[in-house]
Amino acid sequence: MTTRELPDKIKQLDVLAGQDIAGSLVKDSIYNFSYAEDAPNQPVVGLFMPRTSLSYQDAALFPVMDQNLPEGYLFQRIREMFPKQALTPMHLLALAGSKTKTYPLTDEMIQFGTQVCGVTRPLEVLERIAQALLETLQEYKTDTRIPDGLIVQMGAAWEKGMPSRTRGTSLVASVGEGTANQV
Repeated sequence: MTTRELPDKIKQLDVLAGQDIAGSLVKDSIYNFSYAEDAPNQPVVGLFMPRTSLSYQDAALFPVMDQNLPEGYLFQRIREMFPKQALTPMHLLALAGSKTKTYPLTDEMIQFGTQVCGVTRPLEVLERIAQALLETLQEYKTDTRIPDGLIVQMGAAWEKGMPSRTRGTSLVASVGEGTANQV
């Protein structure tokens, strides 16, 4: 068995949104995420990390990145590959790389619902979930804690990923003064 080695510390990682670099994550005494300034139309990396600020700092790893850390069986396999290595969250994110996928596509959810969960009409379940999310977006559209425009962006992203049968049936939410946008 060959011994694998990782650097003692990983200070910086590129963060992807889709196939494009959205920004960089740096670990010093705290975590610092900075959006790439040359990509203003790049989607946000997390709901609580809107582009209203180009940089975010926290003592803990940001939740949107923490959710991509390997755990369970995968973590155990990584631990076996690097038995004497101190593995930090930065190491684990680097090892997970761009292979982590946060959100499955509609067809993948339908297939999973049918084959794994035994759901007879998974599209109907997805439609109910879509409707619930749209109602939630409608309910919170005036919440001052949510940055301006974020609900519209979330609604547009959700609409894009909805099953084609329900696409276009979204609620209309008024955003700002006197404007109406589809959510």
